[in-house]
Amino acid sequence: MRQVPADEAIEFLYEISPVPRIGPDTRFGELGLDSLAVIEWIRHLEDQLGVDLDVRGIDFRDFGHYSVAKVLDILHEHVVPA
Repeated sequence: MRQVPADEAIEFLYEISPVPRIGPDTRFGELGLDSLAVIEWIRHLEDQLGVDLDVRGIDFRDFGHYSVAKVLDILHEHVVPA
């Protein structure tokens, strides 16, 4: 299973976030995303990975404090082969 590179994940964030500059160290909470946009981003990552992400055990309230790179690490820990 391949991991989505941060730059590829960030590229899609530009499509759904109003923030003009996004990097791996950008705090997820600064992206201005609502919960539906976050779900859209996760579905995009699933498509890119070719897997399902079991997000039931993830506390999304903490995402705002994490960098984009940290959020990607957390999501990759919840990969379920499709």
